[in-house]
Amino acid sequence: MKTLILILFTVGLLGLLMYTPVYAENIGLIEGKKWRATNSPEVCGDKLCKELEGYGGIPPLKQFNEGISLEKIRCKQGFELVLKTSNNYPACVKKSSIDILLQRGWATVIDIIIKQHIPVDAESSEKARQIGAKVVLASESFVMERNNPTITITSSDIKGNDAIIFEGTGFRGLHIIDIIITNEFGFKVELKTKTGQNGVLHMPWILFFEPLDPGIYNVKFSDRVSSHDITIKVGDFEEKKEKTKLRLIHIPSSRFNGGVPLVFSGNLFTDSGKIIRDAEILMVSDGPCPADGIIAKGQTDNRGKFRIMVETMVWDPSDNMVRIHAEYLGDEFYGPSSTQSEIIVVYPNTDTKRC
Repeated sequence: MKTLILILFTVGLLGLLMYTPVYAENIGLIEGKKWRATNSPEVCGDKLCKELEGYGGIPPLKQFNEGISLEKIRCKQGFELVLKTSNNYPACVKKSSIDILLQRGWATVIDIIIKQHIPVDAESSEKARQIGAKVVLASESFVMERNNPTITITSSDIKGNDAIIFEGTGFRGLHIIDIIITNEFGFKVELKTKTGQNGVLHMPWILFFEPLDPGIYNVKFSDRVSSHDITIKVGDFEEKKEKTKLRLIHIPSSRFNGGVPLVFSGNLFTDSGKIIRDAEILMVSDGPCPADGIIAKGQTDNRGKFRIMVETMVWDPSDNMVRIHAEYLGDEFYGPSSTQSEIIVVYPNTDTKRC
C-alpha cells in the first residue's frame, strides 16, 4: 500500500513539473500552456506562421477560411494580394495587372488598408472590418523613461466582435502598462497589460457589448513612471475641430546683421489650455522671396513649445525689411492659427545670402 501511494505521488509531481505556466507574451495575461503559448501573434490560424512557407500555392480564400489573418496570407512569386471589390474576398493577381484591375474597380490594394500607418477612408475601413483586417488608427514613437517604444493602434474584428488592438515594441520587459481611453464627454476605460520579456506589447480590447461611438478619443500609455498620450479618430463622423492659439514670443530687437542666427520661439495650445505636441510650425515672411513665403519650419515639443532657428538673409531686396509671423495649418483634430507679425530689418554684408 505504501509503495502504491509513493508511485501515485511521484507521477503527480512529474505532471506538475511538466505543466509549467508561462507568459503568453505580447498579450499581457498569464496562462498555463504546455510546450508553447499558442496565442502568440506569430500564430496564423491553427498553425505557427513559420509553418506557412509553402502556402503560396494555396488559394488565398482557402488560407483565409483556415483562419489565417489577411496580412499573413501568402501569394505565389510574382503575384500580389488584393481585395476583390464585389465580395470583399482576398485574391492573388499578377503584379502587372494591378493597375488595370484598380482602374476597372475590380480590386482594392490591401496594402492601403493594412501596411500604411495612416487612417483610411470609411469605405475601406468597412471592407477591412468585414474580413478581419486591421485598420491603423495611429502609430507613434516616443520616449518613456529610458526606453523608446513605438505604439500602433488598430481597429479590427475578432470572432465577430469589434476590437481595438494596441501593439508596441521597445518597452521595458515584463513591465505593467496602463492604457486609459477617454473622450471629452466623460467616457473612460482603464486597461492593464504586461509586456513580454523582450519588451513587446500586444493588448486586444474586445468590445463585446457595443462598438465605440464615432468620435475623437485620447489614449494614455503609462508605465507608472512616465506616460504618453495619443489621439485617435474612431468611425466616420462630422467633427468639429478644436480651436487653437499660437503664441510667438516678441523679439527684443528688430535689427540684425546678415548671416547671424535668428531664433523664433513660442507655444501652441487649444482654447481649453491643452498643449499640442508634434505640430508643424511655419515661419512665414511677407517678402517676395521665397515664393511661398516660408523661411523656416519646426515642430512643437512634448510641452507644446517650439524653437526655430534660421540664418538671417535678404528676403526683400527692395528695402531689406520684412514682416514675419508663425503659422499652424491645423490637422484633422485641431483648427489653424497664426501669430502677430514681427518686423525684421536686415543689414547685409558682402557674404549675406539672398534667397
